[in-house]
Amino acid sequence: MGGRMPRRFVLDPPILANEVQFALLQMHVMGVFNLPESWADKAQETLQLYALYGSEGSEFEDRIIIDMLDEVPPITGKIQASKFLDRLRQLHRDHNND
Repeated sequence: MGGRMPRRFVLDPPILANEVQFALLQMHVMGVFNLPESWADKAQETLQLYALYGSEGSEFEDRIIIDMLDEVPPITGKIQASKFLDRLRQLHRDHNND
């Protein structure tokens, strides 16, 4: 065998665990947009909670959450995003305290 690696090893990307791959992609996106780390944490939490209580949620659908997604975004999207996450967190607290 010569010193060359088989072609498929050269072309295939390295195998990474989903979490590691996600962390790398997330880190790159955040760096490009100069976003703070807290943004990614809140985005991840929002997506996880939406999967529970949003459209076709695994726990139930909350009409207010679904309606919030249909609203025309205000100029200050950060405030709307905070309201959205606050509503999801409240639903989760209420649902888990029953």
